[in-house]
Amino acid sequence: MLALLIWRVIEQGRGAHLVSLIREGKKPPAPAFTLPVLWDRSDTWPRDARAALGDGSLSPIELRGHPAIVNFWASGSIPCKK
Repeated sequence: MLALLIWRVIEQGRGAHLVSLIREGKKPPAPAFTLPVLWDRSDTWPRDARAALGDGSLSPIELRGHPAIVNFWASGSIPCKK
């Protein structure tokens, strides 16, 4: 969730608006994005998620109902560099 918030603030440039929506108790939608497939051994993926592997990228909606690990870091972050 933190990654989505950071992405939205950086990419959309609407950080203040997003924060105000959250303060008002609203739940703004997560931005649409795709991630590259890092583990392409389809035999280890759930059967209903295998079809989504064809184009080499996945969106969060294609993984709905399945556990997912999103590995992210910031190149400018000192803790991430360590």
